[in-house]
Parts: sequence; structure tokens; C-alpha cells
Amino acid sequence: MGVARCAHSLISVGRNEVSVGRVIGVAMRSYMHPAHKVLIAVSVFLVFTGCGRKSNRAVEQPIPMEASSQVRTTPASSTPAPAPTPAEVREAVARVLGTDVVPIGGDTPVAVMGDFNGDTYADLVVAVKPVLSRLGDINADLANWLIQNPRHSYVPPSNKTVVALPPAPGPEKVTVGETLLVVIHGQGPQGWRDPLARQTYLLREAAGRMLRVAKPTEALARDFGAFPSARDVIAETLSGSPGVIYWTGAAYAWHAER
Repeated sequence: MGVARCAHSLISVGRNEVSVGRVIGVAMRSYMHPAHKVLIAVSVFLVFTGCGRKSNRAVEQPIPMEASSQVRTTPASSTPAPAPTPAEVREAVARVLGTDVVPIGGDTPVAVMGDFNGDTYADLVVAVKPVLSRLGDINADLANWLIQNPRHSYVPPSNKTVVALPPAPGPEKVTVGETLLVVIHGQGPQGWRDPLARQTYLLREAAGRMLRVAKPTEALARDFGAFPSARDVIAETLSGSPGVIYWTGAAYAWHAER
């Protein structure tokens, strides 16, 4: 019955519907060539079978929408990273800065390792000297590192919610013969050893004596406020004054310990 309805609708014209059987009869009684009659009969048969057959075509379903996207992060390893070897220190500096600087100390470079930006991945600090012939590359506007002076970094008072920002300082430029601290931020579980770890800061007027890794002091917490995550600081004696260099979230700043 479904086949009859399908064929009935296929050959209907306007409101005048013609039965399929009558169409076949007319075609067979007409003065047409026998081959034409066979062709018409086969065509009508195909219409019947096509309409009567249940469709097995797969229907494409819409892609389901996820309720929410989740950021997947790789947790840092709880195993402390091994201390850097001299060869690793030289390789890391060359990976980021090429031949623009030379680590101080030769076979025993001055370097410390810690999590200075609080992302749980190991960072590296190395004392270096700029190569005279490469100062243009070091100070280039499109260099792959940032030059900062921790003594000039602005840190708003922790006891005020509204402050007037001072004028922005001019760009820092490395000068001939000065000692720099290179800070390479780590990436992923390998930290600064990862070949993709290239976020680097050159710190001017920041290389002192007794360079070491420490935890934020009470004096720093009082002046800066609570840090959003656990981290290390770079402790040293700078210009005869003990203090620490710490990450503010945007720059490295110097804090004299009183």
C-alpha cells in the first residue's frame, strides 16, 4: 500500500492524479516502437522499487557539544631536579643567547637553580659577561629576551589599594663590561633543561656576592604582600647590602633586607 501511495504521488500533476496502472496501460497500447514500450515499463518498475524500498542510508548525526572545556596541565614532578652541571649551564646559555654572552667562572660557572616564578618548574640563574662585539644584538629591540634592572622595578605598597603609577622608565641597555644575571624560566617537568625553555631575562646591576637560593623572608612578605604561590628568591649581597631578587609577576625586583 505504501508503494502505491509513493507511485501515485510521483506521477500526480496538480490536483489531477493518474493511477500508475493506467499510465502503464496507455504506454503499452500506444503506437510506439516496442523498444520504447519496454523502456517505459522498466522506468515505471524502477519508480516502484525505489519508492517501496526502505532507505538504509546512514544519517549524519550532529557533533555533540562538550559541556565545558578543561585546561589540562602536567603536574610537576615531586622529585627534586638534579643540580646543574657546568656543561648543562653552558649549553642552556648558548641555547638562548648564542655567543652574545659568556658565563663567568669558565669551567665552574656561577649558577643557581630554583623555582623563582612560582610555577613549580625549575629555573636557572647564571652570571655572565656580554661580548663586546655582540652588544648590538643584546640590546636589539626584537631580541628574544627582556632586559630589566631589579632596582628600577616598581612595586606598589602592599597596604594601599589605589596608587598612582610613576612614569614608565626608559628601556634598559646592557653596557660594556658589566656583569649580568641571566634568568631562564623552566618549562614543563624538565624545567630549564627543556629545549623549549627560552623565556629569558637579563638583569642589570643585579650581580652581587654570595649568590644563593632562599625562601621569601618575613620582611619581603611584609613589604610585598603574600605571594600567590610558593616560590624561591635569589639571595645575595648587592653593593654591601644583603637582600633578595624576587619575581613580582611581571618583572624581577630587588628587596633590601633590613
